[in-house]
Amino acid sequence: MVKRQGGQGGQTVPTFKCVCETCSATFSAPLLSDAASFGEFIARGRNGKANAYLNSFEGGWDEVEKVWEKVREAHGSERDEPDELQAVIGRCLDPIDGEALSIDGGPVCPSCGSDRVAYGDATRTGEADLPPASFDRFLKLSPKERAKFIRGILEELDRIDEAEEA
Repeated sequence: MVKRQGGQGGQTVPTFKCVCETCSATFSAPLLSDAASFGEFIARGRNGKANAYLNSFEGGWDEVEKVWEKVREAHGSERDEPDELQAVIGRCLDPIDGEALSIDGGPVCPSCGSDRVAYGDATRTGEADLPPASFDRFLKLSPKERAKFIRGILEELDRIDEAEEA
C-alpha cells in the first residue's frame, strides 16, 4: 500500500530486504506491488543511493511521451515500445543529488552499484518517504530542444543495443 505524503507529491512506500548477489550487502529498498500500483514507479538512482516516486498520470510524463512518439516514428526504432518508453522516461527525469534516475530496473546495491540484487515482498523492513520524481529540466526545454534531447536518448539506446549484439 502506498500512502500519499501531505501536499508534496511524494509517497510513503514500503521497503523490503534486498541482498546484493555481487558483494553480499544487505539493504532495504522501496518496492511497489505490481497489482496495486498501475502507472506508479520507483525512479531509482543508477548508483543505488537515490529513489523517487513517479506517477505516470501526473507531472510531465504525457509531454515526454508525446515528444517520444513523434521522434520514435521519425527515428524508425524497432525496440519494444513499453521498454523504450520507460528508458526514455527515466533519462528525462531530473537527477537527485547528481544521480541519474531510471524506471526500467529493480533495486541497485548502494554499496557496489550492482543491479544483481535478490529482492521480493517476503521481508518488509519499514517505510520510506520518497520525494516526487520530476521532469523540470526537460519541461524547460523548447519543443525543438525536447525533440533533440529524446533523439539523443534513442541514439544512445541504439549504441547500447549494438554493443550488446557484438
